[in-house]
Amino acid sequence: MHGFTDNHVHFMEGGAALASIDLRPVNSPKKFTQLMASYAKTLPPHQWILNGNWDHQKWGGMLPNKSWIDPVTLNNPVYVIRIDGHQALVNSLALKLAGIDRNTPNPKGGIIVRDEHGEPTGLLKGNALNLILDIIPSPSENELMKQFAMAQDLALSLGISKVHAVTAYPSETTMLDIFKLAEKRGIMKIRAFVSTPIESWEMAAANIEKHGRGNDLLSYGGVKGFIDGSLGARTAWFHDEYSDEPGYYGLPLNDPEQFATWMTKANEAGLELSIHALGDKGIDFVLNKMEELGKGEVRKKRFRIEHFQHPTRMAIKKLAELGVVASMQPYHAIDDGQWAEERIGPERLPTAYAFKSILEQGGLLTFGSDWPVAPLSPFEGIYAAVTRSTLDNANPQGWIAEQKISVEQALTAYTVTNSYALNAEQKRGTLEKGKFADFVILSHDPRAVSASQIRNIQVLKHYINGELVYEH
Repeated sequence: MHGFTDNHVHFMEGGAALASIDLRPVNSPKKFTQLMASYAKTLPPHQWILNGNWDHQKWGGMLPNKSWIDPVTLNNPVYVIRIDGHQALVNSLALKLAGIDRNTPNPKGGIIVRDEHGEPTGLLKGNALNLILDIIPSPSENELMKQFAMAQDLALSLGISKVHAVTAYPSETTMLDIFKLAEKRGIMKIRAFVSTPIESWEMAAANIEKHGRGNDLLSYGGVKGFIDGSLGARTAWFHDEYSDEPGYYGLPLNDPEQFATWMTKANEAGLELSIHALGDKGIDFVLNKMEELGKGEVRKKRFRIEHFQHPTRMAIKKLAELGVVASMQPYHAIDDGQWAEERIGPERLPTAYAFKSILEQGGLLTFGSDWPVAPLSPFEGIYAAVTRSTLDNANPQGWIAEQKISVEQALTAYTVTNSYALNAEQKRGTLEKGKFADFVILSHDPRAVSASQIRNIQVLKHYINGELVYEH
């Protein structure tokens, strides 16, 4: 069958995560400390401990704080992120290096979590992460290429022929620079469309004016921006208050007026818009702005909303009518579904991760992973979309079962519609004469096995442009 396209990958963050500490298995505060201690012992003094991808829901929902890690990381600054990338735990050494103390104000769109005495706990949310990111040394070119190769090897082994590569935050070395270097060195085998952070839209516009929009292997010309955060970090932006935090509605990560200006300028420059919006208020804000910018021709623009996790019914209808692409990652549904009702209440659940409703309205649905926030495997994503069986096994018939879709619909979201969303449907998305020979040979046909077996399917061979790039 046709090779998969992943609509939303933090490619280099994923490669870096493969090369560093993995806190995903941690299920208790004690285990968190133990794993950090073991890893710190392997490092020279002053080297940063990064990535991590912890999930506090695995130990009952208690958020970590610096006291868990300070005693075992005295000589190494720490910046370990939650799996959603919207929260991070840092140690006292990192706080000191960044100049963060009780007198440091919260940045716009961010929160420095404090204890009852006003002291930072070590937990940062939203744009407060930039206070630390700005002081972390950049890796060398060789380190970046090693991380790129590790990410690529994993993607190719899972049958992913193309990725939409995004990055969470602007940096000195851009994501596009890294992909261009990999292409120049002859390392790059996977196809990629690379988006630039929306606040750097002028740089993206200047780049396409000077270099065009790339080639069939590496293309660019899009921007990605955040209007809000995540449900797990309580930074998704809602019309109504959080059910487990009365009086709190989440927050826009960027000033809405400024963000609207960025969207306008990027659109005027001919850049493709991919906007992260999870909460219903954030989604409505983005849809309304996209409608305004489209001037009756939104469908031609192929605007995308990344995640589109908690829309209203009216937003689903509007998305379909306008032709805005819902760029979704189905694994989030079976993960967040373990605890989402407590956070937003039962009234907002029926349209959570509304795959079926989007398709029934005639909407454009694409799938991917959000790796390393979630597993990279398309088979995990297909399994999630088809079963909606949460990771805690509490919903064997499916969490919000009416939003389950068929295997064929999930495959289409990973291939045909993804190619359309990236303006590549004339060259890819289906296996037919005149299109690229990007295809995989699988151990089993996902349409011919039980839903429970889908996640165990293996890629036996993977070809891109007719050339073998992976063999099991």
